[in-house]
Amino acid sequence: MRSPFVVAACVCLATVAATPAAPAAEQTCGGQRPFVAVHVPDTLGDRGFGEQVVAQLNASLAARGIDVCRDDARIAVPIARVVLVAGRADRVTITVEAQDAVTRKRVARDFDLTALPRDAWALALAVGADEILRASWAELALRTKQDDRAAAPAPVQSIVEEGVVPEEDQAERALTLGVAGVADAFSAGHTQVGVDLRAAAYVLPPVSLVLSAGLRTGLAAESASGSVRSNASVLGIGGNVLVTPAQAAAGVELGLRAQVLRLEFRGEAEAGAGDSTASATAITTLAAFSAFYAPDPALRLFVEVCAVYPLRAAAARDGDTTATAVDGLGGSLALGLVGVL
Repeated sequence: MRSPFVVAACVCLATVAATPAAPAAEQTCGGQRPFVAVHVPDTLGDRGFGEQVVAQLNASLAARGIDVCRDDARIAVPIARVVLVAGRADRVTITVEAQDAVTRKRVARDFDLTALPRDAWALALAVGADEILRASWAELALRTKQDDRAAAPAPVQSIVEEGVVPEEDQAERALTLGVAGVADAFSAGHTQVGVDLRAAAYVLPPVSLVLSAGLRTGLAAESASGSVRSNASVLGIGGNVLVTPAQAAAGVELGLRAQVLRLEFRGEAEAGAGDSTASATAITTLAAFSAFYAPDPALRLFVEVCAVYPLRAAAARDGDTTATAVDGLGGSLALGLVGVL
């Protein structure tokens, strides 16, 4: 149950103060404009109280082309009917029911007005009725048949469209966070495996900015004096272009990124030779092809294949020979999972 005190205090007092409500006597219904009928029983107050509720609700809907009238004011068919029913006197609980003639739904909520002064009741009930009407009409956004949507009056369609973000825009504004297992290999002999954390955001749809950070462990490379192992930390930045529709369950992206690798090589010498360590920095560029599948709108599985070329090489040497190096043409394979926020 939502308290109308929060709604009235935080939202509508300022709105109503800025928009004077028209007197109930000036309302006209049953003409060219669609209208909402409101029933206020005598148990809630005199006729003046019902007119206040109608006037407050009209202040919200009239500007959008929908009139609001007392239920007994006209015999024409309204697009919705709002009924206020008094609860038990000791709790002063009010039930607001909206029966929408467009979506054929009946929605009811209880509003506890005990925290409000009597002179704020009309405003609180009007706010509650407006909220329920919008929630009922919002169902139109979920309907797939164009005829169903077209059946709603133009003012109702306009209200629905105000609160709906098209699926294409939702996908284009998506932020993704994920993790991927990665394997890199270079023609100079260096092979490494590890894990990346990745984040992407569509900054200029369908182009997304991609950031990554990861760790790598190099496979042992044999040298004249023993073997060389390595560890590396990796930072990457680049962009992807979404080739397929943004809202598709499966798609393809093409990307171009740059990576900086900070490597530490460790020599493990055979008997009679000394161990040594060395650090080096490599810079690589990657041309990426990525395919993804989304079993759920908030989840993507992807596979990525990259062609890698070092702009700056990094090598581990054993005397005058190169034991292993991030150099020459290379390739990278990644398998991962990302969440769509």
